[in-house]
Amino acid sequence: MSVDDARSTGDPHFSTYLGDSKRSFATAPAIDAVGHFPRKTHILDRHLPAAYPFCVSVVSEGDGICQVDGSDIEFPIPCIFLQPPDAHLRYGPRTYWTETWWQFRLSHAEFRGRWHLGASGPLVYRVKDIAAARHQIGLIVGACRRAHALGTADRIDLLSELTFLEVFAGAEPQKRLAPEDEGLLVIERYLSEHFREAIVLDQLALRFGFSKTAFYRRWEKHFSQTPAQLLLNLRIEHARRALLESERDVKFIARDAGFASAQYFARVFGERFAMSPTEYRRLNGA
Repeated sequence: MSVDDARSTGDPHFSTYLGDSKRSFATAPAIDAVGHFPRKTHILDRHLPAAYPFCVSVVSEGDGICQVDGSDIEFPIPCIFLQPPDAHLRYGPRTYWTETWWQFRLSHAEFRGRWHLGASGPLVYRVKDIAAARHQIGLIVGACRRAHALGTADRIDLLSELTFLEVFAGAEPQKRLAPEDEGLLVIERYLSEHFREAIVLDQLALRFGFSKTAFYRRWEKHFSQTPAQLLLNLRIEHARRALLESERDVKFIARDAGFASAQYFARVFGERFAMSPTEYRRLNGA
């Protein structure tokens, strides 16, 4: 059963409601709903009312941004994100990410207490080793496909508890950026909005007050991919979507996405998807 229409962004996903499912055990907090985005591409922007059920997301792959009440928060992936009540959230991928989310009967404060996170601790925690959590998430996704079978709700509750056990093992709390590094987020947003234009990264750094050396050193400290990798990923994702959603010529799509030439676009696209843009369109287009 689908749940939480506010999360529907047009990306392929599923969500399962468990609130009315019978539980036989009380060994883990009951979960009201769980959902999974294999490849989320849209940013979610909304205000969570104070009475809104508490939700947690694990983002296991990709790259993205996070703002809470207008303040930028470091969002290193893989990570776990605790969504606070009575707050305005703007978070999501720059290109795409993989996200699993849970809606709890526990309150935000109760969840923090259960995992000894402190009453006023950070909202985002970097996950050091996502492999074990990915395994549990895979089992949860499989169980959700038979969510109303007898015993499945208990199984999902317990698997979710194991997922959080793996996620919080050695997790690193993330804080707001230091004032001298906030300009990095301005540059990040600029790249996300202007990637289709010709951009020289060294000149961009100087434009926003960074020396070349300081820019790359500070960027590496806060982000999992280099500025050049981010720019390339944004352009490839834009072009990939254009291939599937339009019948425009590949050369036009390459130029429109910011690539200097169709030949370079074809080469990097082939390295990413192991096929040419034309073949990708033929196999995956509507």
